[in-house]
Amino acid sequence: MNHSKLASLAVVIALLGPASHLWPLLSQEKEKTDHKHSETNGVGKQDHKHAQAAKQKPYVDLPKVPPPSASAAKAPKGFYVQVVMTNLNYPSSIEFDDKGGIYVAEAGEAPGDPSAEPRVIRQRLDGQLETIISEGLEAPVTDLLWHHGKLYISHRGKISTWTEEEKLNDLVTGLPSLGDHHNNQMSVGPDGKIYFGQGTATNSGVVGEDNLEIGWLKKHPYVHDEPAKDIVLAAPPFKSINPFLDDKAKTLTSAFQPFTKNVPPGTRIKGVTKASGTILRMNPDGSGLEVYAWGLRNPYGLAWSPDGKLYASENGLDERGSRPIANDKEDIYLIKQGAWYGWPDFAGGEPVNLPKFRSKRGPPAQFLMKNHPPVEKPLLQFDEHSSITQMDFSRNKQFGDGHLFVAFFGHMTPMTGETPEKHAEHRVARIDLKTLKVETFFGGMDHGANGKDGHEGHGATDKNGKDKDTHKDHGKVSKDKGDGKNDQGLHKEHGKATKNKEDAKLAKDGKDKDAHKDHRMPSKTMDGKSAKDGKDKDAHKDHGTAGKDKGNAMHDKYSEGKGVKDMKEQGITPGPRRLIDVRFSPSGDALYVVDFGAMLLTPEPRSVPGTGVVWRIVREDAELPVVP
Repeated sequence: MNHSKLASLAVVIALLGPASHLWPLLSQEKEKTDHKHSETNGVGKQDHKHAQAAKQKPYVDLPKVPPPSASAAKAPKGFYVQVVMTNLNYPSSIEFDDKGGIYVAEAGEAPGDPSAEPRVIRQRLDGQLETIISEGLEAPVTDLLWHHGKLYISHRGKISTWTEEEKLNDLVTGLPSLGDHHNNQMSVGPDGKIYFGQGTATNSGVVGEDNLEIGWLKKHPYVHDEPAKDIVLAAPPFKSINPFLDDKAKTLTSAFQPFTKNVPPGTRIKGVTKASGTILRMNPDGSGLEVYAWGLRNPYGLAWSPDGKLYASENGLDERGSRPIANDKEDIYLIKQGAWYGWPDFAGGEPVNLPKFRSKRGPPAQFLMKNHPPVEKPLLQFDEHSSITQMDFSRNKQFGDGHLFVAFFGHMTPMTGETPEKHAEHRVARIDLKTLKVETFFGGMDHGANGKDGHEGHGATDKNGKDKDTHKDHGKVSKDKGDGKNDQGLHKEHGKATKNKEDAKLAKDGKDKDAHKDHRMPSKTMDGKSAKDGKDKDAHKDHGTAGKDKGNAMHDKYSEGKGVKDMKEQGITPGPRRLIDVRFSPSGDALYVVDFGAMLLTPEPRSVPGTGVVWRIVREDAELPVVP
């Protein structure tokens, strides 16, 4: 992998694992940016530093991304899709308080936009949007959780809480999140403790030149993986280039050691509590931090089921660094206390020295650990590079009582491995854990619901599906005139047309004085026609994109190719783009899906600001209004 490609991984590796890592530390100083955001019909104006199109050195002009439209998304028969928030900058999580407030996190640093700032916004019961946290957050913000009257925030290296009185309060700090991956989704267990996933510092246990080019090694040369329990090293040191010196200098680095430090096989490595590749748990006040399970590369999604079982999604290994490993899939595990899940020596329950995991980018993988505990096998596996993200359980019969819903971000190849022959799409899957049946619940119009697409996890019992209903759009996009009236937001009735009018802007200090124009339920298309016919004419004028293209096609430089793949793979679509979080409303009547937004993949990853979306899926027979 050349240096330019690795440098672009500086904001790609951190979040999701193979094919979908989003926010690592940066090797270069943040660029000076002059962020702009243009007015959009039907949604609103964000004329502030959080709704930005950064001035960067573009390798191509950013494409014009069509406005999100429910007519470009699909849900199973009996459900319909709505667009409820748009113009977001790299949203990563959504949560609800016990009074009906809605919280959305914007992660911060994103591929191609290192200066994007993290924040948490809230929509109150009166529909007003406000920024509640803009200071003290460490990008990326990966998850939000409401528990016992407090908002818990998982952000790089920290678990913090927020209340109106206390503001931001750090409960746990010093988590091992200065490398490739971070602390991730949180979930409250039956014991009242808070559980969360913690990713690893490296891809496969060895700090290498990939980590220098990614960025964090230059800033944090002491960072390396540390195990949760004592281990004994089996492998000799790994040879790599030492770019600290020059491109020809060689160095040796041992597993679980800082870069350039080598120790002999047989060296004992002491386990620690703040270990990488773990499920950790703590008391609600942050005390009593302990390891619950270990051996997980990047457990990004985590959720307790209604029947008291803990499940995690894991992002598999990449083909990069001193120990590249190929063909590792995305996994869902049943998490057991004290169990070991195989990282760094097993992938999906199988030893990484098998021929199937041999990468063309390096030598065959060796075991790093001399002795292995019993290894747990995944409950389900999904295509490599499909990038499984956060998850939530349905707790009512409308969506399938006890069914697990998981989001898929989509691949980030060729940066992290070989590009898959069949794109796994950006979708939400519904899983019946009793039968292990997997079906697509939400996706683009060309991506079937009810398992029609065939990209299901191993163990799915209905890969082809029977449902051919397309349910284009039972919501309509509203017209916004912008005269300053309050946004009634998500709390409007679904089918009623309303006209939000607002021209207030955010203050220069970043504090909202009003907010987005219109995040309410869709009502009418621009020409007054129903969007059921798929002709949604509501058009956001500009999603903050750079470039001079004003038409429907991308700017010529982008359209000409340069190795660019299908636009839909990169989220250049009015349908689902890069799905990263799923969350049911407290009533269970609605499923909210957080969409990170469009991202170009070639020649280097580049996010498109202002293209983040929150989608909502509800039953056709849902009583109105549906409040969170």
